[in-house]
Amino acid sequence: MKQLLLFLLGIFCSLATQAQILTYDFTGDPGDQTSQPVASKASNVTATALIRTVGASALSSNTMSFSGLTAGFKFQVGPATGQSNLSSITLNYQRTLDGPTAVGVQGIYVNPEGIDYVITPVAGGSLTGTSGTITLPFHGRPYSGPLTTINLPTGYSVRLEFTLGGTTSSTATFALTNQLIVNEASPLPVTFESFTGRSTPSGINLNWTTSLERSNQGFDILKSQSVTGFEKIGFIAAKGSGNIQAQTTYTFTDTDVVAGQLYYYQLKQRDTDGQFALSQLVAVRVTSDLNTFSIYPNPNQGSFILTGQNLDPAKVKLYSSSGTEVPIRTVAQGSTGMSIATQSVLSQGIYYLKPQDSVEQRTPTLKVIVP
Repeated sequence: MKQLLLFLLGIFCSLATQAQILTYDFTGDPGDQTSQPVASKASNVTATALIRTVGASALSSNTMSFSGLTAGFKFQVGPATGQSNLSSITLNYQRTLDGPTAVGVQGIYVNPEGIDYVITPVAGGSLTGTSGTITLPFHGRPYSGPLTTINLPTGYSVRLEFTLGGTTSSTATFALTNQLIVNEASPLPVTFESFTGRSTPSGINLNWTTSLERSNQGFDILKSQSVTGFEKIGFIAAKGSGNIQAQTTYTFTDTDVVAGQLYYYQLKQRDTDGQFALSQLVAVRVTSDLNTFSIYPNPNQGSFILTGQNLDPAKVKLYSSSGTEVPIRTVAQGSTGMSIATQSVLSQGIYYLKPQDSVEQRTPTLKVIVP
């Protein structure tokens, strides 16, 4: 199965530490070979030889030149041990004024299972003047959410294929000079493969999958009825030791929902060192097949009616805002309701009623307001 991963080649800003991990030195390139080794500057990173494609040749001792309307080169890079977080590539160039005006990148993300992820270019680095330096950031958006770097675990690699475009003449020339440099940022603690949500009769079910975890403590589940003002509604601890190089799936069900309402969810991934990262947003509207609970009147003085399906009087609990359980008396009123009264006078404030659906085993939270 192929999944899309896009490189957006534009301005890139990262708070992570940048480091050079690979270089290709055009100085001394004899000019009569179709490939030359790419030198690794990190002990755990390996690369294949750089291969020139049609239209590329080394015409002098320190450049790789291109002629014609399109040309390019490619090589493959990945960590032999640990992981690597590719962030950008820096190129030095020379061109004629009618030469290429853009550089694009296309490649294949290769993993040990033999599943190739197609990386398609959507923009190019802009080339101006007769010489200069250009940095192509890995700034992309995979099928599952935003991505600002490419985090590679052991055994995975990216085959990068560089292409030139925008030439106005078949005799235009372009040359890469000095060094090609591959940079990396600090490895991402968690690589998300997917994050989805769906409405079920028991509430909103959230599922997410990671392909790599490093020093992961776990995930806060954040919720909002808009795209701002998120509140934490739960926490799921990392599986194992928080260091996993395999696909791992998590799930969480939000039972405190109302039929017809649209909710937004986000994951706050926490590291063991206190750092964190936010996932993409997921929006889910609750369908009408949800068994909903309601209370009336509300506000009240501690006496009210609870309605809903499959009510279990023995499992209905009332709590103060501090979390202390408040004793109550319950009396069933048919199969879809019960009257509830506190055993003492309540102080002004907000209380929380937690009924349980005896069939679906979900426990929503309802606010009880005492004026």
